[in-house]
Amino acid sequence: MRKILVPVDGSPLGGMAVARAGEIAKKFGSQVTVMHTKSGEEVEKEPTGEEVRFGPGGEAYKKEGKPGMTYEDFLRAAELVAEEAAKPLVKEKLKVKALGRVGDPAEEILKVAKDGYDLIVIAPRGGVSRLKKLFLGSVSKRVADGAPCSVLVVR
Repeated sequence: MRKILVPVDGSPLGGMAVARAGEIAKKFGSQVTVMHTKSGEEVEKEPTGEEVRFGPGGEAYKKEGKPGMTYEDFLRAAELVAEEAAKPLVKEKLKVKALGRVGDPAEEILKVAKDGYDLIVIAPRGGVSRLKKLFLGSVSKRVADGAPCSVLVVR
């Protein structure tokens, strides 16, 4: 097992997925890629407390509707989430890299997984309504159904 992909959403369950991937990486000497994807439906708060809404294609608009961050800023924000989640693995001196993407989380995970990954370690996302799951499906389910490699869902 050479390469492990760990998609995270910044939740505690995502941290559990990172920890589990670290355990596996230690046993097999694997490289771990921790990834975070910013989707077009996210609303986040800036350090100032101001709400930023991210739209399709990665545009960010402040709540007044004025253009905010550029696509590159949006991508860097995703990378920062991945870097933060990867810190425990860096401390353990494992081979790790952080990756940020912009788009539909399941689609982006599946695209990256095609790059020779042997395993995806993923946690189900919390805070998604039952109705939304019914119509869109969960990211972890979509990944498990479409992955080119084995998938471990951490609960």
